[in-house]
Amino acid sequence: MITVKGDILKVKTTYETSPNIALVKYWGKFDEEYILPLNSSTGITLSTEDLQTRTTITLTNKYKDIKFLLNGQPHPVSGRLKKILKFFEDKALAALGEELVPLQEGESQDTKRKTLKEFLNGDLSQLKLKIKSVNSFPTASGLASSASGLAALSVCLFDVYHMKEEYEFQRSVIARLGSGSASRSIYGGLVEWTGVPHQYLQKKFESKNNEIQLSEQEYEQLSKLCIAKQTHNETFFEDLDVFVVAYSFESKEVPSTSGMLQSTQTSELLKYRALNTAHVHIAGVKKAIEEKNYNELARLVRLDSNQFHAVCLDTTPPIFYLNDFSKNMINFIHQLDSALEYHVAYTFDAGPHAVLLVHKNHTTQVLRAIYEAFSINDMSSLSQRAQQTLKQAMQSELPESIQKIIQTNKPKITTTPSYIIHTKVGKGPTKI
Repeated sequence: MITVKGDILKVKTTYETSPNIALVKYWGKFDEEYILPLNSSTGITLSTEDLQTRTTITLTNKYKDIKFLLNGQPHPVSGRLKKILKFFEDKALAALGEELVPLQEGESQDTKRKTLKEFLNGDLSQLKLKIKSVNSFPTASGLASSASGLAALSVCLFDVYHMKEEYEFQRSVIARLGSGSASRSIYGGLVEWTGVPHQYLQKKFESKNNEIQLSEQEYEQLSKLCIAKQTHNETFFEDLDVFVVAYSFESKEVPSTSGMLQSTQTSELLKYRALNTAHVHIAGVKKAIEEKNYNELARLVRLDSNQFHAVCLDTTPPIFYLNDFSKNMINFIHQLDSALEYHVAYTFDAGPHAVLLVHKNHTTQVLRAIYEAFSINDMSSLSQRAQQTLKQAMQSELPESIQKIIQTNKPKITTTPSYIIHTKVGKGPTKI
């Protein structure tokens, strides 16, 4: 929306987005500049009702330079972000300058309205961006905050510059230039991000130092191929709840970007996964969702998560994103299989936090089992929705089979999560 007060002009918009959590992981880039993934990936976008990045972008002549605030603190503008901002300046600023400025207070309806460019005396370079982004969940700790943030940035920039997509799914391509996984956070439900075709991977892996020479035109073609798109909307997940079980709010030791580069350069398992298993897992996940085969879904999601972390261990030097808490959670979820009709799917991104997909028939039981087995004993460690779910769970006894699993495992579990969020699969970015 364009507003004018005195000689200050503002174009402002706000969106909320939520992280997309990969069920089949993306790990490793074919190209660092274009952010082209070695393998396809698919993931669920969580609900903005429970986890969100709220981003407000203001394009204004009030400031001399760009301002970027992350969680209330000034934040440097990265090279990737500068590249995205330059794209919109080059593509859309001139067209925005031709839009009409609203009449100011006291001006009659007969007053000739100026274009934005005329209001600025022909100098559109006066317009600078103020970006304000706030996460309701830990930043840089393995909860895909960069994916959520860059997705919010992409949709906001398209809106504030009044720019339409030049080709289908372009918003996901622009988000990808900031953070690969951000391309999946552009849409709701289950979102698939297409990887580089296998013939290019073969050439890369067979070449010296994993380097391959392509023309700029070929890279542009691959860039438009490696888009993200929704394959199943949120209604396919009405039977499932999601728990985000966060262990620590500390930043991870090995950032995803550098970790991927290490793995691409040194892991043989990464190459095998990119060529042979990731696409098979994706096909299986989509089929399981369509057939509501939740035990098969759980099997595949667990399998892919474990294989991703095996790639991290196969890296030189090894990368350890999982910790004792993660291992305790994995073991406990497997123990619960014998007591549940529908198995719980667990997945871990590049961090220790667990994301659990739970059938609604078992939501209360699973949350209470985790609460007791991991000795949480503090309702403030749960989100408001999770607290309500736990209170409901306390109104009846757990089945004896689950009680035995808790009693058996509780003495072995030496870690306690920091926070548990109860959420669901969401519909994607929301304009505020």
